Amino acid sequence: SRSLRDFITNSTELKHNGEENAFARRHHDQYTKCPKDVDMRRSMIYVQVSPNFFCDIRTLAKELLSHKKKTKIKIIHLVRNPFSMAISNFNYHSAYPVIEPWVMTAQPCAEEKFFGVQSYPELLLPTFLEQQDVMGGVGLDNPLMYPEDFKALSERCHALYQNSFNRAGSEKWNYYNHLRHLDPTQGLELATIQMCSSGINGGDLLRMANNIIKLRQLQTLERQIHLQQHTLPTFSNESKRKVQVLTMSMDNFIRRPKESTIQFLEFISLGNNNGVLLSVEEKEEIATRYEE
Repeated sequence: SRSLRDFITNSTELKHNGEENAFARRHHDQYTKCPKDVDMRRSMIYVQVSPNFFCDIRTLAKELLSHKKKTKIKIIHLVRNPFSMAISNFNYHSAYPVIEPWVMTAQPCAEEKFFGVQSYPELLLPTFLEQQDVMGGVGLDNPLMYPEDFKALSERCHALYQNSFNRAGSEKWNYYNHLRHLDPTQGLELATIQMCSSGINGGDLLRMANNIIKLRQLQTLERQIHLQQHTLPTFSNESKRKVQVLTMSMDNFIRRPKESTIQFLEFISLGNNNGVLLSVEEKEEIATRYEE
């Protein structure tokens, strides 16, 4: 995403903020449960890793549109197939030599709490238990996860981690040792649990699911407001929406970089009165160069 951002800003008049993230990743305000210090300015491209969207949907909309000169926001949400994401995560963090030192000290089964009081399941479950479908219906019959699911993840984690009954001598292993020396299936299982339940130092798999739902709810909220105000034709015109979201698969980006880049460029050009309106030929040229 950063390389694409840099490529786009070097190829057009659009600018980026020069930072790795717009705000702190995997962090939020203790009281609003929205990301802290959101200050994304007009006509700028930002890259954000692992945002915590745990707040009320109206509060989230307000925060994202908070800058006084900004009336709209376009969000390109890059997501991954959770299965390939889990396998990639395991292969990367079990590699020798160590790529990221935190795997030597991580405690995958520890109950992490934001601000000492907010557990990761408590932050996720309101979204997972009362999610909205595309048409705005609330309270689906099959929530994404139940509280019992998080309990089961914790129990399975303790059965795999530093448990001599599972593997002799493993009570002295660190997290990295487990990924290296457990049966590969068990190592994958442990790494995936860490991606689901460690909210402060991991948890990105369930964070991704949470954010997909939250961004969909943002669009549903705007539609409902237009419906109440009898201005639905305005919402039907995508370029006039205050919050525009494009969810793109990173797997598709890797397999089909040119087609994905064109889709990216078409989205950022839609109704763009402040940046650059790119012609079909310009989009084709930029996408071809990016693919190369």
